[in-house]
Amino acid sequence: VMDFEWTADDRSPPPPLEIIEFPCVLLDMRRSAWPGRELGRFQQYVTPQRSRLTPFITELTAITQRMVDPPNGTTFPVALERFGEFLRSHGIEIDQPGGGASSRVAVVTWGDVDCATALRLSCEQWRVPIPKLFSSWVDLKQCYRRHYKRDPIGLRRTVEEHLGLTFEGRAHSGLVDSFNTAKIVLRMAKDGFVFSQGTRGFGPDGLVWGSRHSKKRAVDGGAGTAQKSGLAGARAGQRHQAHTRAEVDSAAAAQQPGEPPRPHELSPADREALEQMAAELHDEEAQRACAGGQP
Repeated sequence: VMDFEWTADDRSPPPPLEIIEFPCVLLDMRRSAWPGRELGRFQQYVTPQRSRLTPFITELTAITQRMVDPPNGTTFPVALERFGEFLRSHGIEIDQPGGGASSRVAVVTWGDVDCATALRLSCEQWRVPIPKLFSSWVDLKQCYRRHYKRDPIGLRRTVEEHLGLTFEGRAHSGLVDSFNTAKIVLRMAKDGFVFSQGTRGFGPDGLVWGSRHSKKRAVDGGAGTAQKSGLAGARAGQRHQAHTRAEVDSAAAAQQPGEPPRPHELSPADREALEQMAAELHDEEAQRACAGGQP
């Protein structure tokens, strides 16, 4: 169960989106452990490369610049590596596909924006592949809505008002939010919900499947019957992918052998692709992420 925190501001223009806290609460949901139990927790602060933390994000999350600067914070690739080590200590490989019907592990998030937007952009920034564990994930909001036949009303209110549980800790700490999201997972399992496979993920073209545009394209078969909005989304994605590949190739050529990966700046094409992704997901959190709002 994961809930990233990232750079943001309440002023325009917002800082480039970069993950600043990489947390996880690992649950054992096997039948032998029904209705589930906690196995461990992981937390790593990440140093943003393209901006300093704003007063807005520090007030929101209580994360300070000192907390994300070395030695407390580290680069995103190192955070990924340490997360992989944490998983391996529990017999899980970060490059094993997650969320599939035959998978034994799945990432769960409160909404799609953590994986579809924050993780993807951080991987692109550092020119590292998205680990196969994140190839698909479970949007707990969608599962909650399906199981209880009611709309979630925010993480804290869902925990306290809908489920009658205690929200522990300071909201908008990534680890605290992950822990309280895990409470919802355990309650849903106890109430009979079966987590069988992911609700969203990345397709072969790098786009998020399960969104309205991807469904439209699947129905139309990519033919000319697609509406202008669908074509615009596809073209934006193509321009983004082509632009990113060119930047990566150029940066890779300039990088010295053995040198650690360096981040590259998000271009207008990257920003356009992020905004298109938010529109496809129809998720308020993703829309706020594009505008520099709260994670």
